[in-house]
Amino acid sequence: MKKALLILCAVVCSTLYVSAQQLEDVVYLKNGSVVRGVILEQIPGKSLKIQTAGGSQFVYQMAEIEKMTKEGVKNQLSAKTEAVTHSPKAKKAVDWSPKYKGEINVGYAITGDKFKFEYDYETSDGEYGNEVLGKYTTILSRPLFETVHGIEIGPYFFVGAGVGLQYYCGKLKDFQYLADEAAAINQTKPKQRWNAVMMPIFADFKFMLPVNDKFTPFINLGIGGTIGLYSSVNYTDENSYEGDYYQPAGSYSNKMRAQGGLYCDFGAGFRYKAFNFSFGLQHQALKLVNQYEEIGGSEGSCSEKAYYSTKTNAFYVKIGVNF
Repeated sequence: MKKALLILCAVVCSTLYVSAQQLEDVVYLKNGSVVRGVILEQIPGKSLKIQTAGGSQFVYQMAEIEKMTKEGVKNQLSAKTEAVTHSPKAKKAVDWSPKYKGEINVGYAITGDKFKFEYDYETSDGEYGNEVLGKYTTILSRPLFETVHGIEIGPYFFVGAGVGLQYYCGKLKDFQYLADEAAAINQTKPKQRWNAVMMPIFADFKFMLPVNDKFTPFINLGIGGTIGLYSSVNYTDENSYEGDYYQPAGSYSNKMRAQGGLYCDFGAGFRYKAFNFSFGLQHQALKLVNQYEEIGGSEGSCSEKAYYSTKTNAFYVKIGVNF
């Protein structure tokens, strides 16, 4: 009789043990996620720590939890699969190691057709002067190309350098002093085209806020300078003249070239997979330098350097690829 009771107790204990092994803790979160595993630690009213069948550990605040239960496990494979499928992903540590990043963009800068030229000059006699020549009508909107390369520091910051090309091509519609002198346009053709190729070189900074692996909005800041590579206003005029009884013979040279100046842009945009889109405001200085020298003549030798300068502020749109 005693032997039968011992066998019965052993069977009951084994059954209870196996049943206990088939139960697991299940945490239902208010966001709809379900986490299955073993609760390792629970602080009443504050938080709990749970370990899934795959070995991952999660800590949740009690305010995030809808309810906690114990439920049966059909098999270990389904338990692991469900834990991975329905539990929220563990937050990955931020990788702050610097990584190379590059991009190529094309776009268009749009601006009004009225701008102001200022005329500054200095002579060999030490004279200086300034004159506002007035507002002129032309076309300063331009296509643009740029490439930027640098270092991405973590998921939030980028610092690098860029170089680009911008092509001005317009008509000076009003015949004024600029049309005759600064742009070297014949008086009989006041609407003749002028063009210029400018090369901005700048430091580039981006502040990013990634939403996921594919979509990253950013704010962009670029600052640097522009070099004038070519312009139809570039010319050199050298000549001589014969003196008369009162004026000795002399010669003169007149050289004009296009120069750049300060360049900066401020904008916003986003990256989607390998593509970029951005828009913003761009500032670019444009300067024409005229060097005049006269040798001989009744007044002796003299020289004058004149600067015709303006600032073009534009709204730009860019699209491109990153790699």
